Formats: sequence, structure tokens, C-alpha cells
Amino acid sequence: MENKFLDKIKKNFYNTFPQLSESSRKIVIRNLLLLYKKINGDENIKSLNFIYNKNKVIDSIKDLNYLTQRNYYHMLNYIIKSNLKSEKSKKILEFYLSKREALNNQYNTVVANNEMSEKTQKNWITMEEYDKMLSRIKLIIDSFDFDKIGKRETTLFQKYLILNIYKYHPMRLDLHDMKIIDEKEDNKDISDNYNYMIKLENGNFKFKILNFKTKKTHKEIVININPKLNDIINKYLKINKSEYFITQERNQMLPIKKQALANYIARIFKKYTGKDIGVNMIRKLVVSDRFAEIDKQQKKLAKEMGHQIGTQQNYLKYSDSDKAS
Repeated sequence: MENKFLDKIKKNFYNTFPQLSESSRKIVIRNLLLLYKKINGDENIKSLNFIYNKNKVIDSIKDLNYLTQRNYYHMLNYIIKSNLKSEKSKKILEFYLSKREALNNQYNTVVANNEMSEKTQKNWITMEEYDKMLSRIKLIIDSFDFDKIGKRETTLFQKYLILNIYKYHPMRLDLHDMKIIDEKEDNKDISDNYNYMIKLENGNFKFKILNFKTKKTHKEIVININPKLNDIINKYLKINKSEYFITQERNQMLPIKKQALANYIARIFKKYTGKDIGVNMIRKLVVSDRFAEIDKQQKKLAKEMGHQIGTQQNYLKYSDSDKAS
């Protein structure tokens, strides 16, 4: 059903924040409608006056995870700035921004102290367990006759490839819509509707990410793929008959889409670990593993100095500014 008032909100929002990706825009509008429904009972938004009732807004989201609450305050920031221009709206925006800042501080404390939510603790695995999962799959792959490989074997090899890529390069869901091209093609005018796995003339590979969440800000992300993955990638390219790097399970000539990739990865971990693990969890795991010793040293030093880890970061900032001057 057409809603001209919602269309007006969207137009103002899009015009005020043109740098946001389409996916980010959809999330903001979706959260607006969800909040409106929590307060008014349906999503047929007719007014933004509910935003001024801060007690109702707070009460409607108070039982949600604090990060989800923060997302709602993000949304209110965008909607108020783009659609409400009165002095009253400025004051209510200041209030919501203060609530968001408090949640940001809570998040930073959790990150600094390596605190895990109950859900994260339940589904957490170690890098040792990750490697064991890779070893289990490799045993099966090593038995393949690559001259007679079929759809099922190709699918398993692709899963093995994805897991290895995320171990060395814990990116977001950027393997979606990824074409395979040569280095010479990279110098041509390539479409930013796709991402690219580029075969370099020296035998190595790199990713060029053009279709991603913050592309309007960062333009592109280039990742030189760890040479340890060369052998796996070369074997995979021999059995991958499509022009796309990661393909759909049912149709291996078509590229996998972003949400399908998220589901695909989650199913891999569910099958081999029995746990609910997605890309965000993998990213946390890899960072934790690589920087565990540094984190341990930071905490030890912070305790000796009688302050928080965040204070050390401030010292580093001062140090950098001293060098610059």
C-alpha cells in the first residue's frame, strides 16, 4: 500500500545522506517502521511526532540487546537530522545522541576488556578447533579424483576455500558477486557492481572489493591474498567452470549473493562444529588469536600503571602528536 508520508521521509533522508549505501538506507527505514510499530501498533507511519515522546521510545526498546538499542538511536539520528528542523527536534536529538554515546561507551568497555556475551561464549571456538575443522575437510578433499570431480565435490572444495580465506583475511561478506579476471583486465574500466579476484602475472592473487557497504566513503578495498592460499586457489580454479569466484550451490555458473553467502558460511560451521557462527564471529576469532599476546601485555601494563586500556590509547595519540610537532 502506498504511503506518501513514508515516501517523503525517504526522500529527505536519501537527499541528506547520499553517501550511505542502499543496504544501510534500508536498515534505517526498516528500524524506523519497527519502532513506529512498537509504539503505535502498525507500520503505516503517518507522523514523526512519536519521536518526541522519549519515554515511550526508551520503554519500547529497553529490553533489547544494547547494540540493537544503539542501532535504533543511529536511526533516530538520521531521521531527525533529515526530516525535523525545529528547536524542539534539536533538543530531542541531543537527548538520543547522549543515549547512543552511553551505549558506545558500553561497547568500547566490552571490547577493551574482551568481554563476551552469553551467546558469544556459547558459540565461541578456538583457532585450534578452526584448524581441526579444516583438517577434517582436507582429508576428504585429498581423496578426490580431480579428473572426475562433480558438483558435490566442487561444493565441498569451495567451502574449504572459503574457510581458508577467512582464516587469513577476515573480511566482511565481500566474496559475493565476485568475478575472476586477469591482471591486464584490472587496468581496464571494470564495473563497480562486482567484486574481483585478480590473477596476477607473478602467480599470486588479490581481491579488489568495489561492491561493499562503505564504498561511497572508501571507493575500493584491495587485499593481497596470502601466498599460502595459492595452491588451494589454483586447484579450485581448475574445477570452477564459471566466471565467478564463489558460486551458488544449486547453480554453479552463477555468483553467490551477499545474504546467501552469510547463510552458506553459517551452515558450514553448524555442520562441522554444531555452533551458530557467522562472519562477525570469525572476524572476532581471528583478531583475538592474532593479537592475544599484545592484549595480554596491554592489560598487564594497564594494571601496573593503575589505569584503563583506553587511557593507553590516549597516551599513544599524544605521542603521535608530539612527533608531528
